[in-house]
Amino acid sequence: MRVFLWVIFIVIQLMLLITLSWRLQKYKHSRFMLKQILSQYSGEVQKTWRKFYELIPVVTILVQIKIFVFFGASVTMASYLNNPVAGLLYALVVFLVLLILSQISYIQNFTDKLFEKNLHIIIKVVEPTSRLVAVFNRYEEEDTIRLKSKEELLDFVQYLPLDIINKTQKRGLLAILGAQEKTVKDIMTPKKQVISVAPSATLGPVLLSDLQSSGHLYFPVSSKKGQPEGLLRLSDLSDINNAKQHHKASDLMSSYLAWVSEDFSILNLAQVFSEEKQHMLFVKDFEDNFVGIITITDIVNNIFGISKE
Repeated sequence: MRVFLWVIFIVIQLMLLITLSWRLQKYKHSRFMLKQILSQYSGEVQKTWRKFYELIPVVTILVQIKIFVFFGASVTMASYLNNPVAGLLYALVVFLVLLILSQISYIQNFTDKLFEKNLHIIIKVVEPTSRLVAVFNRYEEEDTIRLKSKEELLDFVQYLPLDIINKTQKRGLLAILGAQEKTVKDIMTPKKQVISVAPSATLGPVLLSDLQSSGHLYFPVSSKKGQPEGLLRLSDLSDINNAKQHHKASDLMSSYLAWVSEDFSILNLAQVFSEEKQHMLFVKDFEDNFVGIITITDIVNNIFGISKE
């Protein structure tokens, strides 16, 4: 009888390993993220735990662990007491108690922390049985990651190890994936930050020096509170002979202004740039008020995640 009970105990432990392996095999993306967190982002486990918690039924696994462990312990105890019936009854009581305790939030929080603390051990123990589970489920030996949403794709890219993709490439890829959700308002230069030139500004070396130091090539011509009246190109101002023939910014500016709405998507914005053949567009709100400017450089910087600084 004692040998029989020990066999039951071993079978239960194997069932535990196979169950955990099956769950982690089923949630391949979660397992991949978990490995990267443990190996590359160990300092951010607490931060990323909630995302992983949403993808894998941790509480269910924890309950199974407790049930199997206590059940195995009770069988072992019964073998020493030579009373298998008492051991099985004890296991049944423990099973019911654990099911009740698993519904209490305090116990859940405690078990979550315990699971998180020993996560690397569980992975290390479960990993060898993953291949066995793969055979039974006819999975390919190599991991095949199936992403079901854009959020999962963004998380997948976020936690790729640095030996696969560096920080700059990762930032650029995430920016490209998120570009479709941005609007002109998200990436434009607001009106209060725009460097403009007054229509009555005198053309000369002083103005040229000030504009050159700004690092920009195009400047709206407008009064402080008024709507833009034109566009002044730094290249036109740098032409001394051309500048000498004009005394004010309003004389040299281009009066053609290309406008775009602040709620346009990045894709629509790119189409406007292509149609207008302009390097800078003026941005208006739903009431046709001037609210900012946007350049081709702004699109490039935001699509590829390049900081303006």
